[in-house]
Amino acid sequence: GDTGKDMTMAVVAAVMMGLGAVGEPCMRKVGTYATPRLVSRNDFIRNAAILPLTSTILSRINIAKANTINVNKRRGLSIEEIRDIVESDFIERKCLVTADFTESIYNDNCVFTDPQMTTKGLRKFVSGTKALFYAPKSELELLEPVKIVGNDKIVAKWREVACFNIPFRPRTFFSGNLTLTVGEDNLIENYFEQWDISIGDILRSAKI
Repeated sequence: GDTGKDMTMAVVAAVMMGLGAVGEPCMRKVGTYATPRLVSRNDFIRNAAILPLTSTILSRINIAKANTINVNKRRGLSIEEIRDIVESDFIERKCLVTADFTESIYNDNCVFTDPQMTTKGLRKFVSGTKALFYAPKSELELLEPVKIVGNDKIVAKWREVACFNIPFRPRTFFSGNLTLTVGEDNLIENYFEQWDISIGDILRSAKI
């Protein structure tokens, strides 16, 4: 009923805002105007851990983390080849909402970071993302072709519709960018994701 839906939306709000951030402004002022503060997927993964109502999701994370998968790494690829694989992951695999990355091009100790936290480890990030989103009702598209920046960076600009893997499966939409840094072994060693929408706007766009 409506009570259940209201509770679900409260969970989504709490996950997005984070208990430590409730009541804090999510906009920063520039002169007399307010601009959105960039937030990230890691905020959701981190904050979900403090909500009892997300215990089902967390149990899936723990199970997935226990199942380590050995993947033969494709060292020695050119940055152009890596870029093409990353672009394919976006287009064919919807990687940001499915966590279906080509793991062979990532270092197992890849650092997944945003301005507020850092997560180390490919399997940890993949498991958390798989548990967070309901992939069949999520969408992802590139806003432009994936680019190479400098000698070691790959940048993707994207838009997604994220369906959360909790009761009633609320959906919201936003856009952002992803910067990947390739290490000396020609594996991706750093993943930095940003969103260009405020938490308040995400909440206002959530639909059941």
